[in-house]
Amino acid sequence: MPGYIVDWAFDGATVGYMPEIDLLPGAQAKICYGKGFDSGFQANGGLKDTNLLGLHAVPYDNDNLRFDMLWLRAFNIFARAETISSNTNLGDVDQFGILVMKKFEDSGNGDLHLFAGTALSLTHPNENTYNGYGLLWDSGTERKNRTGALLY
Repeated sequence: MPGYIVDWAFDGATVGYMPEIDLLPGAQAKICYGKGFDSGFQANGGLKDTNLLGLHAVPYDNDNLRFDMLWLRAFNIFARAETISSNTNLGDVDQFGILVMKKFEDSGNGDLHLFAGTALSLTHPNENTYNGYGLLWDSGTERKNRTGALLY
C-alpha cells in the first residue's frame, strides 16, 4: 500500500497467505500487528501501549493490473511531550484504503501506468486532552469521531 495510507512508525510482524487460484493470479492476504510504544514496567503517567492491527488483501495482481485493499486500526494514539509522564493517550484511528493500478503496454512512447487510490480515516477520541486538544485537534470539551477522505 502506498504511503498516503500507511505512515506509522511501528515495529511488528506480518503473516500472509498466497493461494494459487487460476482466476485470481497473485491473490494474497496478510494480517499485521505492530507496537508503536511499549509502556513497559516503568512509571509512565498512565500511558497505555500503542498498538496497530491491520488486514491487507490483494485479490488480483499480474503484470498489468493490481488491486489492493487495506484496513488498519491504531489503538491508544498518544501525544508526545518532553517527558514520558506528560504524554497522554488520545484515542484510536481506523484507516481504510483501496488502490488500483493498471499498465497499458506500448502506448505511444512506452508503457502507460495509471492508478487510482482512495482512503478513509475515522477517529475515535477518548476524553483525554493534550494542551487542550483531543484526537485530531478537537478543541473544547466536545469529543466526537471525525472522518477524513482522500481520492488520489
